[in-house]
Amino acid sequence: ILSLLESDDIDVRIHAVKVVANLAAEEANQDKIVEAGGLSSLLMLLENFEDETIRRVAAGAIANLAMNEI
Repeated sequence: ILSLLESDDIDVRIHAVKVVANLAAEEANQDKIVEAGGLSSLLMLLENFEDETIRRVAAGAIANLAMNEI
């Protein structure tokens, strides 16, 4: 899933970031997401893309990751 965050297809990227955000809401997934480079990928989306949906959902995913100790 994380590799899809770098897709050239904007729709694929949007769906992938939504999946990551949903997975990040579960504490059991948070360490795995961070260890696999997911936090870096989400930060990259915030820094490099102007699409409002991608930025909003990426920010939500990062917030989900921050909700519990990781």
